[in-house]
Amino acid sequence: MSTLSQAFEAFRGALEAAEAPPDAILQRHRIREHIASAWKPARDAVIGATRRGTNLRPTREVDYLFVLGSLQQSYLTADPAKILDDVGARLGVALPQARSRKLLHGLGVTFNDMTVVLVPAFPKHGGGLYIPDTELRRWAPTDPDAHAKFTAEADRAAHGLALPVVRALKAWRRARQVPVQSFHLEALALRALTAAPDSLLGGCVTALDGIAASAKARCAPVGPVGDDVDLYLTMDPPRRAKVAQAAADAADALRDAAAHDAQRDHAAACATAREVFGAPFVAG
Repeated sequence: MSTLSQAFEAFRGALEAAEAPPDAILQRHRIREHIASAWKPARDAVIGATRRGTNLRPTREVDYLFVLGSLQQSYLTADPAKILDDVGARLGVALPQARSRKLLHGLGVTFNDMTVVLVPAFPKHGGGLYIPDTELRRWAPTDPDAHAKFTAEADRAAHGLALPVVRALKAWRRARQVPVQSFHLEALALRALTAAPDSLLGGCVTALDGIAASAKARCAPVGPVGDDVDLYLTMDPPRRAKVAQAAADAADALRDAAAHDAQRDHAAACATAREVFGAPFVAG
């Protein structure tokens, strides 16, 4: 039976599994080619968790940003659902095999087991971008470049352990169905890692303790442009409490796992950690 430390090393390896780069995914499905032809963006890029390196693997969703210019400026004064409808209509002609649906910040286009989220955007005066917010029916300010910088700096400060911690906690979120949005979880976890942890286990406990302490409070924007990260929870205190309690319970469970391991009960230690993280955590 693996020790808890060995099991966490295997877990980290599983979370960092190699796969096709996102550009290859876009090329395989002709997405970039279609967007360039139909919309002539001034800039395009992969954004989101895939760009920041915090996505769970294998990747099942890629966020693809394309920045539009003056020819499409009239969309900025309309409900963002309009541009998503128009993108979907053109896509349906060019790629009839794709299935599409409107998501919070873009149009999700699904090919078999892969979804590419097309995120139209416009430059924001003073920096950053506007992207669709279909829930509030507005164009929301954001800055994907600032998000990527924040994550990279946090990972350097944590000596390369911040990204594995975030991926591990996203596995926890999925396994335990924690009602927190992915980027909110990421921001809380990275802000909790104020010093380099001694291990992935230690980093997860520190991050979960931080989430338990801060989930009920305001989560300020990551960077100079954007809304509060927890805007979706503004009117939902019970959901905040559920997130905080779930994080506290997970941190306590990992401390229990460490205690079992210290007593050489490696089977109980690994089983307890697996209860927290679900199937990606495998120990033999």
